[in-house]
Amino acid sequence: MSETRPRVTICVPTYNAEATLAATLDSILAQSYRDLRILVVDNLSADQTLGVAHAHAARDGRIEVVCNERNLGGEGNFNRCIELASGDYTAIYHSDDIYEPEMVARSVAALDADSSLGAVFTAARLIDENGAACGDYYIPASVFAGGDAVLDFPAALRTVLQFGNIFITPTAMMPTDVWKALGGFQGEQFKTSSDLDVWLRLMKSGRKVRILREALINYRVSRHSYSFNLKRMRLGPHDILLVLDLHFSENRAWLGPRDVRNHRFYHFKDAANRAINHIIVNDAGQGRALILQNLSPAIFRAAMQSREQAKYLAVGLATLALTFLCRSESCREWLRCRRFG
Repeated sequence: MSETRPRVTICVPTYNAEATLAATLDSILAQSYRDLRILVVDNLSADQTLGVAHAHAARDGRIEVVCNERNLGGEGNFNRCIELASGDYTAIYHSDDIYEPEMVARSVAALDADSSLGAVFTAARLIDENGAACGDYYIPASVFAGGDAVLDFPAALRTVLQFGNIFITPTAMMPTDVWKALGGFQGEQFKTSSDLDVWLRLMKSGRKVRILREALINYRVSRHSYSFNLKRMRLGPHDILLVLDLHFSENRAWLGPRDVRNHRFYHFKDAANRAINHIIVNDAGQGRALILQNLSPAIFRAAMQSREQAKYLAVGLATLALTFLCRSESCREWLRCRRFG
């Protein structure tokens, strides 16, 4: 272990996380890589989060607890973590996820082995609010065609235009000086998708990223969480479009016809999801308008590229039909059950 400072800072931003923080910290303390500074940065929690954090700090001196004087918002607290970070590498781990014992060691090894890397991510298993396994975080198999994925900016932008955000934020480890030089999470501009903007800006600066194929995090999803329900029942455009639209327009000159179709199709997929939500809240007219505004020959050409896009085109067309047929509360209730089932 270093005689001066730990090589790695693990930041854990917290807010009202008393139910899950202990398990998260236990999984970090159980890492095979020991040269750690574990920094819990609390965003003015109203529950017993700080009590849990201080209890763990009393057991292991590697844990430091910082309490913000005011609530900085989620992205603001991420930036506060970066400001406080030290050592060679820094990761921001979420306060409700469970990390496999080799998570840190594998990430450090990847960064040590390749100086061109700006970040390391991993794949993820999903767990529910009770900790039970409930699937895998979707990353297309094509991304891992040669084993671990190594992406530069053009490859990453093309991938997210087709599939969305494949970079799992609470798995990211980066050189600390790179974190600090990037300018942080721009939550005011990109809202809940500011993380994707960070990764794209990182790669646009000339760094590559590696995604380890092995699932080294148990990523918690809860149907009771604010983010889950915001995603499921939103009526406005997804925040990710703020990021995709900006980077698409800035790099339009070298993007090809397929990238253009993928970008257009992403808007269509978003419109189809929002249309379903409009039906559920008894506004089928708005749902119908969303689908019709986003249908175009380019959508049908894009759907010919992959089975997944063909599936979403079918969903969109079925949703359009439902906007004419779903006028009863029983139909809306059926949709609600399908949405949350």
